[in-house]
Amino acid sequence: MTPELTRTTLPPAAMAAFALPGTSERWQAIQEHVHPWLVELAEAVQIATAQRYPQQWPLYEVSYKSQRAINRGHGERAPVDDYYVAFDRPPRGSGLLISVSGGERAILVGLQLWGVRKPQIQRLWEEDRTVWTALVDELAQRGEARFAAERRRSRSSEPTGSDGSVTWLERYLHHRQAHYLWAGFVYPWDAQPADLAARFN
Repeated sequence: MTPELTRTTLPPAAMAAFALPGTSERWQAIQEHVHPWLVELAEAVQIATAQRYPQQWPLYEVSYKSQRAINRGHGERAPVDDYYVAFDRPPRGSGLLISVSGGERAILVGLQLWGVRKPQIQRLWEEDRTVWTALVDELAQRGEARFAAERRRSRSSEPTGSDGSVTWLERYLHHRQAHYLWAGFVYPWDAQPADLAARFN
């Protein structure tokens, strides 16, 4: 049974942490207000997923963002504008990412894939597309797919794959310069659904 979260949506103090100007000041506020919320959320996700996938889930590890500042170069540092928890398994390169973004003022929940795993995903897609079709179509309709080479063209407004058109996943796989992929759902701070935490499970 999945435990009830004491804070189902991101608390106001967590949002306010990203408005603090100082590098150290913002990091400390994030640790005080954002980190506990993500820890509670991650624990709920772990329990629910372990019950659903008891053999596979023990292979996954949980990690939190550790970079305390953005390095601008020439000794210049800026406060971080996001904080996340990631679920990944060896060999590294693909997993689930839940991120609180101060830059976008939103909570991002999705799959992340690095280039090292790209050949494996392409092989799976070519061998059995039925496994991926439902997810690809849902993200095309309600979510977003982002990769550096074609970020604007990979948005959910483009055609889905159910009618035979080119999907965002195919564009990513066939674009040689596209390495990192994030595909998931974006929940603005000002429009958080009441069941936000439950959706992550």
